[in-house]
Amino acid sequence: MASSSSQLKQDGLAGRGCVTLDQLGLSLPRDAGSVDFADIKADASFNRVIDESHTSLVVQEQCERAWYLSSGLAQGISTDEQHLLRSLSSYLGGAGSVVHEAIRRVLDAHREKLNPEGRVLKAPAAYNFEQILQSAAERFDFMEGASWDDFFPNGRSDRDHPRFREHLKLKHLLVGSASPAHVALPETSPDHQSFKRYREVLVQALNNWHEIFYLDRDGAFQDDPRHLVPPGGLKAIDPALVLEVEEKNISYAKHDSFEILGLGGLSIPYYEIEVPVARPPVKELIQRGLGARISFRVKAVLDFVYLTFTPAGDPRLVAMDWKTNRLDEFSGKPAIEAQEEHLVQLKHYALYLLQRYRDVFQRFDEEIKRAFGRAHRPLPQLPKELTADMVFLGDAYIAGEGLSAPYRFRPVCAADLDLDTFVQGLRARLAAKAGKFSSIWPPVTQIERWAPSGLAKERCDGCNQAPLCPDAPLHVKEEWPVSASEMLSQLKRPRRTPLL
Repeated sequence: MASSSSQLKQDGLAGRGCVTLDQLGLSLPRDAGSVDFADIKADASFNRVIDESHTSLVVQEQCERAWYLSSGLAQGISTDEQHLLRSLSSYLGGAGSVVHEAIRRVLDAHREKLNPEGRVLKAPAAYNFEQILQSAAERFDFMEGASWDDFFPNGRSDRDHPRFREHLKLKHLLVGSASPAHVALPETSPDHQSFKRYREVLVQALNNWHEIFYLDRDGAFQDDPRHLVPPGGLKAIDPALVLEVEEKNISYAKHDSFEILGLGGLSIPYYEIEVPVARPPVKELIQRGLGARISFRVKAVLDFVYLTFTPAGDPRLVAMDWKTNRLDEFSGKPAIEAQEEHLVQLKHYALYLLQRYRDVFQRFDEEIKRAFGRAHRPLPQLPKELTADMVFLGDAYIAGEGLSAPYRFRPVCAADLDLDTFVQGLRARLAAKAGKFSSIWPPVTQIERWAPSGLAKERCDGCNQAPLCPDAPLHVKEEWPVSASEMLSQLKRPRRTPLL
């Protein structure tokens, strides 16, 4: 995987149209000049220093302090408070989770899985969309009741059973200065109307996805010049060529020997990027005057990945990410800040796809043969390696009404994403992060090293970590039920009737 820096400079990615993994520079040159480097790679367990994700990097960019307080590394803060604040979701976030899960059920039914010998492990199955839609709406209703009642399986909230920050603040407002144990809260959230509106958004988004993208009711993909989505929509994709459907708890035994990051019982796909650090936070290396090449792992969970081929037999690896952001009715695009954030996410996804599916045509040869046989098409000469000009990524915006597929899905080619510049910037950010730690195993750092950079950007109002931040404005803290008397814990299960 090695490639010299001079070669990278000479063969820049921008506008090349054909990029291999070697040219991406994801792995550093072995000849590091006169400086001796040690290689640092993590084991299978999660590590706060070297394990990253797009979301985590966005939080660090918005406010370093918020990331530190959410990391669980802060000293002198109740673990119960830390866990509760980390687990908070928003109404829109809860609706998005339900939408993603419903779509995954349809695509899981569509998918076919083969074992290494080509035998079918899981065949495509029928699905009932109306039943899935009803189940999604009922699940969202359950989320509202469970969050307001603070009833959670195993006593803890999670993505499937979230605790909503809006509920927590409402309870604090209702309790006021009284003792939580003496306050009778209403059986239903006073903000129930907001939930009804988001329920309508949820149902419309699922209907949009099913009609526009999966079934192609409007025939929008009939004249796609790049042949990324077949005529007839996603339903027309051969089931054997579906590679990923929001993979989070999976075994890659069939597909490859790619290492998977174990995190709380989940198997998370990721890509690796080596970062040079002159003074790594490892005592033994500092004493010996050694630098380090730290292999950071960046989590990448894509909603949908599949292989398709043009009529001429040219391969396309396509990745789609479902978005519930509303689009502007005039431009047909989301807000500028959302556009920028989504583009960065696509670049992470592109690096992951190029790294993990480099040998996709060899590993999935049985699936490809099966698909061409079913379509009664001659098998083309397959490339030896996946290159960036074969990879296409795009966000599929499924909320709202009045917009057709060309506005909702605008895929970009990985070769046009200027990935070499992105990798250089990412390396600099990851090296700066490592510099804030005094130890990797175990991770050790101090709050003073993480600036409250969200203050200048006025992000404290929407930050879950504001109650724990010593620099957060007072008017923001007053909205939260956090105090030295552990009011958070008391509010978790308030009494329904006053004590006599």
